[in-house]
Amino acid sequence: MGTVGQYDREAEIRERAYRLWNEEGQPEGQQVRHWLEAEAALLAERATLGKEARHAQSIAHHIAGEERSPSRRRKEREPHGRKHALTNQAT
Repeated sequence: MGTVGQYDREAEIRERAYRLWNEEGQPEGQQVRHWLEAEAALLAERATLGKEARHAQSIAHHIAGEERSPSRRRKEREPHGRKHALTNQAT
């Protein structure tokens, strides 16, 4: 169980599974199916939110005049082969 302010995934799945169970008239022996359906729905929502957040971030960077992401700019600043050069010095 998570602490205050933290996301409690298991509790949210439990609540969704309970809602599904009620919506279907409280059938017996369906708890695993309800749990899996609730978990799948939650994961699908989170994946969609993640994609939307990344899209919004790229729009914000574009509006701010940043054509490349910070990680891409960082890669462009580092000399190519730096990792290999450091590795070769040890031998």
